[in-house]
Amino acid sequence: MRNLLILAFFSLVWPSQAQETVLFYDEPAAQWEHALPVGNGRLGAMVFGNPAAERIQFNEETLWSGGPYDPVQDGAHAALPEIQRLLFAGEYAKAHDLFGRTMMGIPYEQMKYQPFGDLYLHLPGHEDATDYRRELDLDTGIARTTYAVDGVTYTRDVYASEPDQVIVVHLMASQPGSITFSANMHGIRNTAHSNYGTGYFQMDAIEPNQLRLTGRSSTYLGIEGQMRYEARVDARTDGGQVRADYRTLYVEGANSATLVIAAATNHVNYKDVSANAAGRVAAVLEAVKDRSEPAIRADHLTEHRQWFRRVDLGFVGEPSLKDVPTDERILRLKEGGEDPSLAALYYQFGRYLLIASSRPGTQPANLQGIWQDRANPSWDSKYTININLPMNYWLADSGNLSEMNQPLWMFTQEVAEAGARTAREHWNADGWVLHQNTDLWRSTTPMDGPSWGAWPVGGAWVMTNLYDHYRYTQDREFLEDMYPVLKGQVEFLLDILVEHP
Repeated sequence: MRNLLILAFFSLVWPSQAQETVLFYDEPAAQWEHALPVGNGRLGAMVFGNPAAERIQFNEETLWSGGPYDPVQDGAHAALPEIQRLLFAGEYAKAHDLFGRTMMGIPYEQMKYQPFGDLYLHLPGHEDATDYRRELDLDTGIARTTYAVDGVTYTRDVYASEPDQVIVVHLMASQPGSITFSANMHGIRNTAHSNYGTGYFQMDAIEPNQLRLTGRSSTYLGIEGQMRYEARVDARTDGGQVRADYRTLYVEGANSATLVIAAATNHVNYKDVSANAAGRVAAVLEAVKDRSEPAIRADHLTEHRQWFRRVDLGFVGEPSLKDVPTDERILRLKEGGEDPSLAALYYQFGRYLLIASSRPGTQPANLQGIWQDRANPSWDSKYTININLPMNYWLADSGNLSEMNQPLWMFTQEVAEAGARTAREHWNADGWVLHQNTDLWRSTTPMDGPSWGAWPVGGAWVMTNLYDHYRYTQDREFLEDMYPVLKGQVEFLLDILVEHP
């Protein structure tokens, strides 16, 4: 790559002409992985962009299977001397089996991050749309779909507002009275796993202009499903009519329409699920009932851009391909082409995902951030400590998003609290321990199997992330706050070290 000049500004000055912030495509998403993500740290959605049959799959960060539980086996460390003897004797299979019988947590696995639901929009007559474009603007945090039908241009914007704690779907048309559609919500029940049970959801419409989805999380491996959850869709229109009937919302002949999605669970913290999900949703909708869509959008843009616009990265010196669909640009690279500005866009997309899935005061980003659509997701979409959780936060400091480390710090304090009992009962050690995985309930015991679950250095990996945050920021107050947890991790590691015979 010749004559390549890099322009990078870590400031609030915006923008340079080299900056690209838009991913776009010329067809709807054919599968979930192709949809476009929006998020406000707590709520996330994937937008498919189908003109006639839109799907918006949405999640809330605290909807997990099960509920608060303690997987620690009292006195599990009694087998540890024999396991160590077998290891030193080279009898690894016997050590493996003994560890599996005596030192694993109960249950053997952990809980799963769950999808919340889907909002479907059905627009009759929009099957043969033309002039189609689907895009995600990283600078605005808005996923937009535009197309034409019978000479009318339709625009559909979706974004997740942090100030108002809602997901907004805004439909517009170039001619008045052109917005007509029906909408319904669906929950997701886990029926594919024999160890699940007792979870449920139900949907209904509430006159005159709301949809409601309520449910309880699934029981898994004997851990009772204790999560109560609710989502509501509130419809507002400029002109036209809106009505609710059974499980469907109808909008007819509107100039524009706005759907406001609020969702919540009863989660308070990893030990407490005493909140009122319905009350939380009602409070959110009450707070926004008199706020116009332009006002909600303006506050969303201000909040989102305070994070995103801290970095302006551009690569100039080669022709820009910003008018080529993003998927085509990726294929050109695979075929040996050059597209340096795509690298800058990719970097900014990474920052965008962190902003959208981790904010001060939220849970940390799990294995898939906050975006996943399966009741049985890969690796349970948990907090995978041995690489994925640390990797999610690699961009925090270097991407000028240091505040996004706050959820990781909160998480570490909680697993250190839970992990003190695990260290004592499973390793006969002081301090605290975290193994390869954990979940919303901060399980810290070995899990899934000794081959990977018998990995007691997860706490050290997370502390490395946080100590790197101190090294980057030189925040002495943070270092002082971190010291007791750091000390506890060192105490644990010193206690479990044994001399090789």
